[in-house]
Amino acid sequence: MAGGSAVQALLIVFSLLVLATGALLVIELVRARGERREPAPAKALPPAEARAPEPHSALAIPRAEARGRELPAARAPEVDPLAQISPRRFEGSGTLRVRLTARPGVAFPERWTLVVAPSKVLIGGEHASSRRIELSSGEREFVLDDLPLGGYEVRAEAPAMSSAPVLALLARPDETEADLVLEIYPAGFLAGAVFDEAGVPVEGLEVVLESATDRSRRSATTAHDGRYRFDDVLDGEYSLSAGGPERPLAPPLDIGFLAPSLHAPAITVPILGALEIRVLDRAGQPVPDARVEGYAHEGGRIDARTDERGDALARFLAPGEYVLFASHPERGQGRARGAVRAGEHAAVELRLGP
Repeated sequence: MAGGSAVQALLIVFSLLVLATGALLVIELVRARGERREPAPAKALPPAEARAPEPHSALAIPRAEARGRELPAARAPEVDPLAQISPRRFEGSGTLRVRLTARPGVAFPERWTLVVAPSKVLIGGEHASSRRIELSSGEREFVLDDLPLGGYEVRAEAPAMSSAPVLALLARPDETEADLVLEIYPAGFLAGAVFDEAGVPVEGLEVVLESATDRSRRSATTAHDGRYRFDDVLDGEYSLSAGGPERPLAPPLDIGFLAPSLHAPAITVPILGALEIRVLDRAGQPVPDARVEGYAHEGGRIDARTDERGDALARFLAPGEYVLFASHPERGQGRARGAVRAGEHAAVELRLGP
């Protein structure tokens, strides 16, 4: 009996030790969790006026906006590939070697012009320069040295002939020389037509073709069916104006021409009117050979001379009010206004004086 009592006492003591150890583990676990949840003590901040301003950055987010949400990861700004082109790439000069050929069946020209111009599409066009080299002895090859590095457009021109433009890039370190082959061929023709807003062909109207390269101009006159045609047109960029480029009767057409031919879109102008103009002197006598000029804000212009009766007819005028000036070297000057209505002829009289 005594031995059994001793064993029971040992079991009771062991159980109490196990319970005590478990209690201590629970207490430590609770304390550790409490320490993780407890916020770190706030650091005292100096007064607002004593704090250094935060540096400004395109990627900085104001504190008020960032509070309560995770800040986005900073992204590297996108870089324009052209911005990484070193300016030194276009320092210095290079060489163009050009060989001219003729399209099969086309006689090679005795005289031709090599046209070198800055490119509008290649990088480095702003560094390029322009050249026009006249060749007059049937040369088929030409070397152009000491040309500033840059992006170029090269073409050949000859009387009633041209070539398609070829692009060339001269740049450092290994593109300072270029070999080009140009093929020359006959110039082409450009045709079109002019109608008014009612769809009626406009006959006898001047149409002006202006080169975007050298601003040279050519004119044609519309036929009874409103059609016009320009022959021997070289490849290039042009502007078409109905009634003259100074005060066109419709917005000019921008044309990119490539031989052999191009039919331009039809030009639509307002229904036009006319002014019958009479110029008299102070005594009421007709004034022959007086010059009459005029304009209207709506478009159209007047430039005419009076006949032996002192009369002039100004056609192809857009509707509106015109201001007219008449002058004669011996009989003075005069001014008047005249209103033009669509599809009608109106009359106006000018009196000259000293």
